[in-house]
Amino acid sequence: MIVLDTHGRRIIKFPWERLTDKPLIYASMGTRQNDEQHIFHTIAGACKDIDAQLVISTGGNLTGFGTLAGNPIVIPYAPQPELL
Repeated sequence: MIVLDTHGRRIIKFPWERLTDKPLIYASMGTRQNDEQHIFHTIAGACKDIDAQLVISTGGNLTGFGTLAGNPIVIPYAPQPELL
């Protein structure tokens, strides 16, 4: 069952408690390039030394990343409007 919010969007669970007060970097490859695991590893590596928090939304296609540099939050889907 898909649960929708008051705007007709699917409700997406997000680990809000994991966010810190650091600036946020949000990475998503949309629906066209979200199966390229090496791209997400490259993004994580590029962000690991930046004083910010990285959130990666995989679009639901990828699992089993292992450990990504900088320990980003990796989720299948993100509530993008609320997050940004």
